[in-house]
Amino acid sequence: MKLSTRLLLGQVLVLALVGGALAVVLPRVVARSMLQASARLLAQQAENAAQQIALRSLGGRLVLQSSAYTLGAAYAVMDTTGRIVAAGPLPFLVELVGLPAPQELEGLARSALAQGTAHAIFAYQDTTLVAGAAPIRDRGQAVGVILFFQEAQDLDPAIRELTWSLFRWTLVGLIAAVVLAGLLGRDIVARLAELRAAAAGLAEGDLSRRVPETGRDELADLARSFNHMAARLEQLVAGLRQSEELRRQMMATIAHELRTPVTSIRGFAEALQDGLVPPERQPHYVGIIAGEAARLSRLIQDLFDLAKLEAGQVEFRMQPLSARQWVERFARATRPRVEAAGLRLEVTLPPPEAELWITGDQDRLDQVLHNLVENGIRYSPPGGTIRLELVPRPEVGAVEVAVADDGPGIPPEEQDRIWERFYQGKDRKGRGGGAGLGLAIVRSIVEAHGGRVGVESAPGRGARFWFTLPLAGRSG
Repeated sequence: MKLSTRLLLGQVLVLALVGGALAVVLPRVVARSMLQASARLLAQQAENAAQQIALRSLGGRLVLQSSAYTLGAAYAVMDTTGRIVAAGPLPFLVELVGLPAPQELEGLARSALAQGTAHAIFAYQDTTLVAGAAPIRDRGQAVGVILFFQEAQDLDPAIRELTWSLFRWTLVGLIAAVVLAGLLGRDIVARLAELRAAAAGLAEGDLSRRVPETGRDELADLARSFNHMAARLEQLVAGLRQSEELRRQMMATIAHELRTPVTSIRGFAEALQDGLVPPERQPHYVGIIAGEAARLSRLIQDLFDLAKLEAGQVEFRMQPLSARQWVERFARATRPRVEAAGLRLEVTLPPPEAELWITGDQDRLDQVLHNLVENGIRYSPPGGTIRLELVPRPEVGAVEVAVADDGPGIPPEEQDRIWERFYQGKDRKGRGGGAGLGLAIVRSIVEAHGGRVGVESAPGRGARFWFTLPLAGRSG
C-alpha cells in the first residue's frame, strides 16, 4: 500500500472515531449540563423565596405560589422533622401534605440545611425531576426547607438534532480530510520520490545529485541531511581518486628514481666486467658506480624515513636544546659542504644574551636543516649565498629557523605543493636532481615537534624556507 493511501486512511479513521465519539457522548453531556443549570437556578430561587416568607410562620403560601408560577415549577415546604406541610400544584406533591417526605426529598432537604442550598436531578414515580432547595430561617434558626421542582423537559428531540448535526459535520470533515490528505500526501510522496531518485543516483555513481531543501518540516531536515551526506561522500570519493592518482604518480616516480641509478650501475658494471674500460679509466667508472649506489641508498633511506614519520613510528629522543648553540654547531659542520659547491654560507643569530631554549630530537632537527641546505645548494647558482637565520618569535612563543637561497624562486601556485611527496617544480631545475622527498620529511619532523613550516618566494628572487619550534624553559 502506498504511503499516500496509508496517510489518507489514517486521517479518515482518526476523524471518524473522534466524530463518532463526539456524536455519542457530547449530546448526553450537553443535556446533563442543561439539567444541572436548571437545578442550580431552582436552588437560587428557593433561597430568594425563603428570605421573603414570614419568619414566624411556615405559611407565606402566596410568596411560594407566585415564585413557583414565575418559574413554571412546583413547590413543597418541609419542616425540620421531615414532614411536608405545604405543596402544589403537582398532584403527587399535594397528596404528600401532612406526610413524611419521600427519601429523595428528605435527602435533598438535609443537604440544603447543611450547605445553605442544594440541587439535584432524580427520578420519582417514573418522572425525572429537577429540584432546588433552600432552608427557611427564623432568627438564624432553621425552621423548614423550601423545595422547587420542575419536570425535566424532553430533551430527546434536541439531542437527536445535535447528534445529526455532529454526524453531518463529521461527514464534512471526512470529505475535507480526504481532500487535504490527498494534497498533503501528494506533496510528501513527491518529495520522498525525489529523495529516492537521488539515493538511486548516488548508488549508480552520480555524486552530484541533490534534493530541494524547501520548508522547515522533517522532510526538509531529511533533505538537508541527505545533501550534506552526498556532499561529504563526493568529497571523500574525490579524495580517494586524488589519493589513487597520487599513488600512481608516486609509484611512477619511485620506479623512475630507482631505475636511473640501477641502470647506470648495471651499465658501468657490465662494461667493467667485459673489459671494455681501459685500466686508466676504471677508477672513474668505479666512482660513478659508487655515487649512483649512494644516491640509491639515500633514496631508499628517505622513503623509509618518510613512511615511518607519516605512520608515527619514529621514536623521538626529546631533550632541552639551546637553539643558538644548535644552529652554530650545524653551521660549522655544513660550511665545508656549502663552500665545496662554490657557494657562501651566511649565518644570522640573535645576541648572545638571548636565551632561546627548545625541546627536540637534535639528530632529527639536524636532518631538517640538512635537507633545507641541500635544497638551497641544489638550486643556487655558482657564487650564490646560502643564508641560515635564527629569529626569536616571542609574540607566538616560538623560535624561527630559516634557510634562504639565490635560486630561481617558486611560483605562488606551487608553494603549497612543494611539501608533498615526490613533487618537483615544473620550472625549478637544480643541480644533482632529487626525488622530491626532502621537504616532505622536513614538514613531518617539524610538525612532530609541534612547529609549522612555510616558504617565502617569488620567481627570480630565490626562496626562503622557514619553520618554527615552540620555546621551552631551560632545564637543569
